[in-house]
Amino acid sequence: MTNKMIGNYLFPSSDTHFDRWMLEGEYQKKQRDALFEYMEERRPIEYIADVGAHVGLWSRPMMHRANTKYIWAFEPNSSVRECYVLNMGGFDNYSIYPVALGHKNMKGFLNVETDNSGNTNIHPTKSGNTEIRTLDSFNFEHLDYIKVDVEGFEYNFLQGAVDTLNRCRPFVHLEMKSKNMRNSKDDFYRFMKNIGYSQVMKIGAEVLYDYNT
Repeated sequence: MTNKMIGNYLFPSSDTHFDRWMLEGEYQKKQRDALFEYMEERRPIEYIADVGAHVGLWSRPMMHRANTKYIWAFEPNSSVRECYVLNMGGFDNYSIYPVALGHKNMKGFLNVETDNSGNTNIHPTKSGNTEIRTLDSFNFEHLDYIKVDVEGFEYNFLQGAVDTLNRCRPFVHLEMKSKNMRNSKDDFYRFMKNIGYSQVMKIGAEVLYDYNT
Protein backbone atom coordinates (compact mmCIF):
# COMPACT_ATOMS: atom_id res chain seq x y z
CA MET A 1 0.00 0.00 0.00
CA THR A 2 1.41 3.38 -0.99
CA ASN A 3 0.86 6.49 1.11
CA LYS A 4 0.52 10.21 0.52
CA MET A 5 0.98 13.29 2.66
CA ILE A 6 -2.12 15.37 3.47
CA GLY A 7 -1.27 18.32 5.67
CA ASN A 8 1.29 16.97 8.13
CA TYR A 9 0.05 13.36 8.13
CA LEU A 10 0.54 10.32 5.96
CA PHE A 11 -2.64 8.66 4.64
CA PRO A 12 -3.28 5.71 2.33
CA SER A 13 -2.91 7.02 -1.21
CA SER A 14 -6.47 5.96 -2.10
CA ASP A 15 -8.00 8.28 0.51
CA THR A 16 -9.70 11.34 -0.97
CA HIS A 17 -12.06 12.16 1.93
CA PHE A 18 -9.45 13.86 4.13
CA ASP A 19 -7.98 16.10 1.43
CA ARG A 20 -10.41 18.92 2.25
CA TRP A 21 -10.55 18.37 6.01
CA MET A 22 -6.80 18.39 6.51
CA LEU A 23 -6.25 21.45 4.33
CA GLU A 24 -8.64 23.42 6.55
CA GLY A 25 -6.22 23.04 9.48
CA GLU A 26 -5.37 20.51 12.19
CA TYR A 27 -8.11 17.89 12.26
CA GLN A 28 -10.68 18.34 15.08
CA LYS A 29 -8.35 20.65 17.01
CA LYS A 30 -11.23 22.71 18.42
CA GLN A 31 -12.97 19.63 19.82
CA ARG A 32 -9.78 18.11 21.19
CA ASP A 33 -8.66 21.31 22.92
CA ALA A 34 -12.08 21.82 24.53
CA LEU A 35 -12.28 18.23 25.78
CA PHE A 36 -8.78 18.30 27.23
CA GLU A 37 -9.31 21.68 28.87
CA TYR A 38 -12.34 20.25 30.65
CA MET A 39 -10.61 17.01 31.66
CA GLU A 40 -7.29 18.46 32.75
CA GLU A 41 -9.03 20.96 35.03
CA ARG A 42 -10.26 17.94 36.98
CA ARG A 43 -7.34 15.49 36.93
CA PRO A 44 -4.15 14.71 34.96
CA ILE A 45 -4.63 12.74 31.75
CA GLU A 46 -1.57 10.49 31.69
CA TYR A 47 -2.59 7.07 30.36
CA ILE A 48 -4.74 6.96 27.23
CA ALA A 49 -6.47 4.36 25.05
CA ASP A 50 -7.09 5.47 21.45
CA VAL A 51 -9.70 3.05 20.11
CA GLY A 52 -10.05 3.42 16.36
CA ALA A 53 -6.73 5.22 16.20
CA HIS A 54 -6.75 5.65 12.39
CA VAL A 55 -3.55 7.40 11.23
CA GLY A 56 -2.89 9.10 14.58
CA LEU A 57 -4.91 12.30 14.15
CA TRP A 58 -5.68 12.27 17.88
CA SER A 59 -2.73 10.27 19.21
CA ARG A 60 0.01 12.52 17.87
CA PRO A 61 -1.39 15.79 19.25
CA MET A 62 -2.07 14.03 22.55
CA MET A 63 1.60 13.06 22.74
CA HIS A 64 2.48 16.75 22.83
CA ARG A 65 0.38 17.39 25.92
CA ALA A 66 2.44 17.78 29.06
CA ASN A 67 0.79 15.05 31.12
CA THR A 68 0.73 12.23 28.54
CA LYS A 69 2.83 9.26 29.63
CA TYR A 70 1.60 6.42 27.41
CA ILE A 71 -0.94 5.69 24.68
CA TRP A 72 -2.37 2.28 23.83
CA ALA A 73 -3.80 2.43 20.31
CA PHE A 74 -6.14 -0.03 18.60
CA GLU A 75 -6.53 -0.08 14.82
CA PRO A 76 -7.56 -3.16 12.79
CA ASN A 77 -7.09 -1.59 9.33
CA SER A 78 -3.53 -2.47 8.25
CA SER A 79 -3.18 0.37 5.71
CA VAL A 80 -3.98 3.14 8.20
CA ARG A 81 -2.10 1.33 10.98
CA GLU A 82 1.03 1.54 8.84
CA CYS A 83 0.46 5.30 8.50
CA TYR A 84 -0.10 5.60 12.26
CA VAL A 85 3.33 4.15 13.01
CA LEU A 86 4.98 6.45 10.48
CA ASN A 87 3.09 9.50 11.77
CA MET A 88 4.14 8.67 15.34
CA GLY A 89 7.82 8.65 14.43
CA GLY A 90 9.93 10.13 17.21
CA PHE A 91 7.69 8.75 19.97
CA ASP A 92 8.28 5.44 21.69
CA ASN A 93 5.77 5.67 24.54
CA TYR A 94 2.93 3.96 22.71
CA SER A 95 1.76 0.53 21.56
CA ILE A 96 -0.58 -0.21 18.68
CA TYR A 97 -2.65 -3.41 18.43
CA PRO A 98 -4.00 -4.82 15.13
CA VAL A 99 -7.41 -5.66 16.58
CA ALA A 100 -10.92 -4.25 16.82
CA LEU A 101 -12.46 -3.87 20.28
CA GLY A 102 -15.97 -5.16 20.93
CA HIS A 103 -18.31 -7.00 23.26
CA LYS A 104 -16.49 -10.35 23.29
CA ASN A 105 -13.40 -12.07 21.93
CA MET A 106 -14.33 -13.32 18.46
CA LYS A 107 -13.83 -12.79 14.75
CA GLY A 108 -15.31 -10.10 12.55
CA PHE A 109 -15.40 -8.88 8.98
CA LEU A 110 -13.67 -5.54 8.48
CA ASN A 111 -15.29 -3.40 5.80
CA VAL A 112 -12.73 -0.93 4.45
CA GLU A 113 -13.87 2.11 2.47
CA THR A 114 -10.76 2.90 0.45
CA ASP A 115 -11.60 6.52 -0.48
CA ASN A 116 -12.44 7.35 3.16
CA SER A 117 -10.02 5.50 5.42
CA GLY A 118 -11.81 6.83 8.49
CA ASN A 119 -15.02 5.02 7.59
CA THR A 120 -13.85 1.46 8.33
CA ASN A 121 -16.39 -0.65 10.21
CA ILE A 122 -16.48 -4.10 11.77
CA HIS A 123 -19.24 -6.72 11.68
CA PRO A 124 -19.05 -9.77 13.99
CA THR A 125 -19.12 -13.11 12.16
CA LYS A 126 -18.34 -16.71 13.02
CA SER A 127 -15.38 -16.49 10.69
CA GLY A 128 -13.85 -13.23 9.57
CA ASN A 129 -10.72 -11.42 8.51
CA THR A 130 -10.19 -9.51 11.77
CA GLU A 131 -9.71 -10.32 15.44
CA ILE A 132 -12.12 -8.70 17.89
CA ARG A 133 -11.16 -8.48 21.55
CA THR A 134 -12.69 -6.85 24.59
CA LEU A 135 -10.93 -3.98 26.30
CA ASP A 136 -11.31 -5.95 29.52
CA SER A 137 -9.14 -8.75 28.10
CA PHE A 138 -6.13 -6.41 28.26
CA ASN A 139 -6.44 -6.01 32.06
CA PHE A 140 -5.33 -2.39 32.17
CA GLU A 141 -4.57 -1.18 35.68
CA HIS A 142 -4.62 2.54 34.91
CA LEU A 143 -6.43 4.51 32.21
CA ASP A 144 -7.37 8.17 32.48
CA TYR A 145 -9.05 8.71 29.12
CA ILE A 146 -10.48 6.51 26.38
CA LYS A 147 -11.24 7.94 22.94
CA VAL A 148 -13.58 5.72 20.92
CA ASP A 149 -14.20 6.26 17.20
CA VAL A 150 -15.30 2.92 15.77
CA GLU A 151 -17.99 3.80 13.22
CA GLY A 152 -21.10 2.42 14.89
CA PHE A 153 -19.45 -0.26 17.07
CA GLU A 154 -19.29 1.96 20.16
CA TYR A 155 -22.02 0.16 22.08
CA ASN A 156 -20.33 -3.19 21.49
CA PHE A 157 -17.07 -1.68 22.70
CA LEU A 158 -18.68 -0.51 25.94
CA GLN A 159 -20.15 -3.95 26.61
CA GLY A 160 -16.65 -5.38 26.57
CA ALA A 161 -15.16 -2.61 28.72
CA VAL A 162 -17.31 -2.62 31.87
CA ASP A 163 -14.70 -4.13 34.20
CA THR A 164 -12.07 -1.66 33.00
CA LEU A 165 -14.40 1.31 33.41
CA ASN A 166 -15.36 0.21 36.92
CA ARG A 167 -11.73 -0.35 37.90
CA CYS A 168 -10.01 2.64 36.25
CA ARG A 169 -12.90 5.13 36.00
CA PRO A 170 -11.47 6.99 32.99
CA PHE A 171 -13.14 9.72 31.00
CA VAL A 172 -14.90 8.05 28.07
CA HIS A 173 -15.11 9.97 24.79
CA LEU A 174 -17.41 8.55 22.12
CA GLU A 175 -17.73 9.86 18.58
CA MET A 176 -21.44 9.40 17.88
CA LYS A 177 -22.31 10.21 14.27
CA SER A 178 -25.99 9.58 13.61
CA LYS A 179 -25.40 7.96 10.21
CA ASN A 180 -23.25 5.23 11.77
CA MET A 181 -25.12 4.53 15.01
CA ARG A 182 -26.47 1.00 15.52
CA ASN A 183 -27.96 1.89 18.93
CA SER A 184 -30.00 4.86 20.12
CA LYS A 185 -28.61 7.67 22.23
CA ASP A 186 -30.96 6.53 24.99
CA ASP A 187 -29.28 3.11 24.90
CA PHE A 188 -25.92 4.76 25.59
CA TYR A 189 -27.33 7.00 28.30
CA ARG A 190 -28.91 4.07 30.15
CA PHE A 191 -25.85 1.85 29.75
CA MET A 192 -23.47 4.49 31.06
CA LYS A 193 -25.82 5.48 33.89
CA ASN A 194 -26.01 1.84 35.01
CA ILE A 195 -22.24 1.73 35.47
CA GLY A 196 -22.04 5.09 37.24
CA TYR A 197 -21.27 7.47 34.36
CA SER A 198 -22.90 10.73 33.25
CA GLN A 199 -22.55 12.78 30.10
CA VAL A 200 -20.57 15.92 30.97
CA MET A 201 -19.81 17.47 27.60
CA LYS A 202 -20.91 17.39 23.96
CA ILE A 203 -19.28 19.12 20.99
CA GLY A 204 -20.92 18.16 17.74
CA ALA A 205 -20.63 14.38 17.48
CA GLU A 206 -18.03 14.19 20.28
CA VAL A 207 -19.59 13.09 23.60
CA LEU A 208 -17.68 12.92 26.88
CA TYR A 209 -18.69 10.85 29.91
CA ASP A 210 -17.22 10.95 33.40
CA TYR A 211 -17.66 8.68 36.39
CA ASN A 212 -19.96 10.06 39.08
CA THR A 213 -17.87 10.73 42.20
